[in-house]
Amino acid sequence: MLEVWIYREPKTLGYECLVINPAELPTTNKESSDPVDSRKMAKSILEALLGGIQVPTLETEGDRQLFRYPKRLWTDLVREKNRIKDKLLQNGVEMLLKYTLLDKE
Repeated sequence: MLEVWIYREPKTLGYECLVINPAELPTTNKESSDPVDSRKMAKSILEALLGGIQVPTLETEGDRQLFRYPKRLWTDLVREKNRIKDKLLQNGVEMLLKYTLLDKE
């Protein structure tokens, strides 16, 4: 959640902040624009129809990144292997079957 800095920065200066899920914004028609949406948000907050979501602490956010990182590395590895395989095939290099099964190593 890189976008929560906009919540944390004013919070450190003593401002009250609320992060809302835009999908929870009540809609009655298809009209949508920034001025219309901001009015709807303000009205919903004042009428207590819309509550904030929980913003993770820096520690929790760091933990989540650590848990997601191995999957991202694996995805990057498979992507690079596929790029190499594609370039080899484009240049007429045949590969053995055992090297084409990337996820079965």
